[in-house]
Parts: sequence; C-alpha cells; structure tokens
Amino acid sequence: MTGPARIPEFRDEAGEGRQALSAALRSSFRFLRILSGLLVVLYLASGVFKVEQHQVAFVLRGGRPVDDEGSRQLGPGVHWTWPRPFSEIVKVDAARVQMIESTAFLADPKPGGLYAEDSPDASAAPRALHPVRNGYVLSGDLSIVHTRCVMRYTLSDPWQATFGVADVPAILRNELDHAVTRIAAGRRADELLRSDVDAWRLEIEDRLRARCAALGLGVRVEGIDLSPAIPAQIERETQAVTEAGQEAAKLVAEARGMASRIDGEASSQAARMLAEARSWSTQMVARTSADLSTFQALQARHA
Repeated sequence: MTGPARIPEFRDEAGEGRQALSAALRSSFRFLRILSGLLVVLYLASGVFKVEQHQVAFVLRGGRPVDDEGSRQLGPGVHWTWPRPFSEIVKVDAARVQMIESTAFLADPKPGGLYAEDSPDASAAPRALHPVRNGYVLSGDLSIVHTRCVMRYTLSDPWQATFGVADVPAILRNELDHAVTRIAAGRRADELLRSDVDAWRLEIEDRLRARCAALGLGVRVEGIDLSPAIPAQIERETQAVTEAGQEAAKLVAEARGMASRIDGEASSQAARMLAEARSWSTQMVARTSADLSTFQALQARHA
C-alpha cells in the first residue's frame, strides 16, 4: 500500500520580495538619517576656529561685522560661528610687527648689489646714474644720497586698517617716501650720511606718526631703519675727502695737545719764576729792613 499523496505547498514569493525590499529600505533610511546627522554635526563643527595670540578675528555675516558682547573683534582663543555660507571669518595679525620697505632711494634695487647691471666688472667704475633704474634722494645742498628705508608698524585699530582703508601698505609706502624726501631736503649731505642720521630717522618717525593719525589708518609706527650711502660714482672722491678730514682732525688734535702741553709748561715755569721773584723780594725787603735798623742804631749812637 502506498501512503496518502502529499499536497504541494505554494510560497508567496511576491510577499517575501516586498518584505525584503521594505527591510532594505528601512535600513537605507536609517543609514541616511545617521549620515545626515553626522554631516550636520561636521558642518556645525566646521564653524569652530582658533585665533592665535598675535591675531584678532572678525566674523562677517552679510558683509557686516557681528558684534560679540559689544565688540566686533574676537581675541585669542577658540570660537564658534555659523559656517559658510552664513558667515565669513577674517583673521588679522594685530600684534605682530609688520614691515614696509621702500626701494625708491636704492642705487640698484635689483639683486646683485649696487650697479650690478651697469658694471659687471667689480673693479670697473660705475656708469652715470640712470633716472629710472637708480633711485636717490636730494639733500638740502643738492647732493645725491642713497638709502634703504624700512618702516616697522603694528595695527592699533585692526578693523580700520583692514576694512576702513583700502591698501594700507601702499599708503604707508607713499608716506614713507614723501617723509624721507621732504626731510632730506632740509639737511646737508654730510648730516644725512654721518653726523645727523639719528635726527633724520627720528624726524621721519614723528612725521609718519602724525600722518597716520591724520589719515586714520589704524596703524602705529614702531620705528624706522635707515642705511644711507654715497653714490658709487663719487666713492673715491668722498673717501679722499673723508681721509683728508680725518687727517686734519688728527693734526688739529695733535696741535691742541702740543699747545696744551706748552701752555702747561709755560704756566709751570711762570709760576716758578714768580715764586722765586716773590722769595727774592721778601729776602731783599728783610735785608733792607735789617740794614735800615742797623743804620738808625749807629746814627743814634753817634749823634
């Protein structure tokens, strides 16, 4: 005997497919929600920024500064703001000393030294000054002087220096050139080169400080460095004049020393002769007084 016939089972494949798809979609949505959350966190974290000790920072929103507790500039430390495109962070070196160098008065601002292009041979004499390539400044006695000028400054008002005035370095360079030219015109070449360099530098500093305050640049002038030099064309003649001046000063010093020595010897000899004369005079007076007393005594005895 055979057993009862088995009835075949029918599977709902369409239902199982829908369940698998539904489970996959739920997993995908769950992953997308997690990924979206991570992206939001990363986006918000990108708004964290650090301001160094020598810096200040400004947060711009819509092109305007954002006031933070009554101040639109942020000091050193870690800060947060809404990331781009909502906010823009501008960092400025406020405490660091910055430098502006003027090349307007250099004999040859190109690398290679003075007159490198005009005189390839170091032993050859340099050619005449070129009005375009070679810079210089005129002194009050119409002499030519070269000088390297470096201006050191810091930002006293970072916002004004960054956003209030356009191209502060260009303005400072122009003011530096103008101050050097104007003040040099009132001094002789020997003062600019040797005897009065510090006074020239200090006067430039004072003028630049006054101009920066008048123009409202938001910068503080820390100092000026000057390195004046004579033109290479007259270096030999100037050296000869300098050596002659040094020789003259040496001869004058020797003459003054000799005069002082002779004057001292003469004074000593005069003092000695005067002392001897006074001693002789005292002796003569004493001897005359003694003779007079003797004479008066003899006269009284024989009267």
